[in-house]
Amino acid sequence: MSELIKDRPEVLEKLPFYNELPQLPVGIDIASTVHDFLKFDIDDLDGLQPIEEKYLAEAGRVFGVHPSEELISIYERNKIDFQLINVIVNLYGFEEKDNTLIGKPYSISLKPTEKRGKVTKHKPAYFRNFNMENLRSQDLSYIGFNPFTQSYVMFGHYSTFISQGCFKTHSDMVGFVLNTYALATKWDFNEICLPGMPGCNQHLRTKFKKYRTRRYFKKFDSIRPRKVWGCDSPIELFLLQAMDVKGLFPEIQTALFEDGSSHPTLHQMITANSKECEIRQITDADFYFPEKKLAVFCDSNAHHRSKKAKDKDTRIDGELKDLGIDSLRIMGTDIVNDPYRCVDSILEKL
Repeated sequence: MSELIKDRPEVLEKLPFYNELPQLPVGIDIASTVHDFLKFDIDDLDGLQPIEEKYLAEAGRVFGVHPSEELISIYERNKIDFQLINVIVNLYGFEEKDNTLIGKPYSISLKPTEKRGKVTKHKPAYFRNFNMENLRSQDLSYIGFNPFTQSYVMFGHYSTFISQGCFKTHSDMVGFVLNTYALATKWDFNEICLPGMPGCNQHLRTKFKKYRTRRYFKKFDSIRPRKVWGCDSPIELFLLQAMDVKGLFPEIQTALFEDGSSHPTLHQMITANSKECEIRQITDADFYFPEKKLAVFCDSNAHHRSKKAKDKDTRIDGELKDLGIDSLRIMGTDIVNDPYRCVDSILEKL
């Protein structure tokens, strides 16, 4: 069963498409919040994964989304099973454009398909009659998907849920399946191929390979989803939704470093070719406005009330100030009580 996202501010309930979605197709505005390299990286998750150099050499240099007979035979010979993994995107800030609802991502998760509460496994022969290319045309979704507790109510075709009136949840609790890939349960780390990263330093290539393998290719031992990117708490989501109303579009989850550089994800470090190995990270900002050098932190009472936590926050704020980066800490209770007033405090800083 899904757990509701609790303590929603009442003022947000008045937003268009917040409580319900009409019978319209849904589009995902990935570029609005997701960095280009992360978008490319996620988009690359299809077909049989991970792609290994030894299989490229044996089955041919080109892999299609649907595996060739040669590749299926190789996996059969090596007795490798597969798990089907859905890439799930939660959206906010829906707008109707050209008879389509467009939403912006605030969370990306991975979830294996399941049967009777257990992760489903498939033999390589399964893919002889199951066309992986057809999956992208399916409008699959998880109704009641809570990315903070990783729970949901129903899984199936989104258009069917809407037409049959099954939609009984807030629009930010619909997990749309962006794409699906088949994850091999056995692979060789040293053989895994990376996306093209021309000119990237070796340290970041190694770091990214470990990151990518841990996030995307680690076998699922349970049906519990795995978060890839996005807001870490409901109060962050509420503030993001309020900022959207007032035309503010910050970076989500940005790493801040002692040389003054900032990177919203490891993926951006790759494209910037940052010498991250030589630079100490100070903190992660929940939201960041790079042009104005303003870092916004959503502080919950549970984790920021003790003297130790307050001293840590003060030290971080001081280090950022020395770099010319302003810090704005907003308490979760203030966000729940009046998110728009919290946005006004951000506007004043900006």
